[in-house]
Amino acid sequence: MRALIDTNVVLDYVLERQPFHPDAAKIVLLVAAENIRGYLSSITPINVYYTGRKLKGRDHALKEVRRLVRLFEIVTADKPVLQNAFDLEFRDYEDAVQCASALVRAYSTRC
Repeated sequence: MRALIDTNVVLDYVLERQPFHPDAAKIVLLVAAENIRGYLSSITPINVYYTGRKLKGRDHALKEVRRLVRLFEIVTADKPVLQNAFDLEFRDYEDAVQCASALVRAYSTRC
């Protein structure tokens, strides 16, 4: 099984945000155990570093981003992905970019 993991789920895991941390940790453990193939949009490690640095410190943020990059496949957010995200009917542009990234990776075509 393949799954693109939303940035907020990753932040729930890295920042131990309750009440979502236990479920987010289960997802990361499934990826680590190779029970699922986990994907992150290329914007996710950047957002995790930015938010984690402010809330948990630079060292914690870097350690977690290194772990994420090692465990997960990273899907690009290049110009075509950013443009395709506008065509998706999402209220949140960041979510649209993540979806457009996943679609390009999954189908190797335009959204």
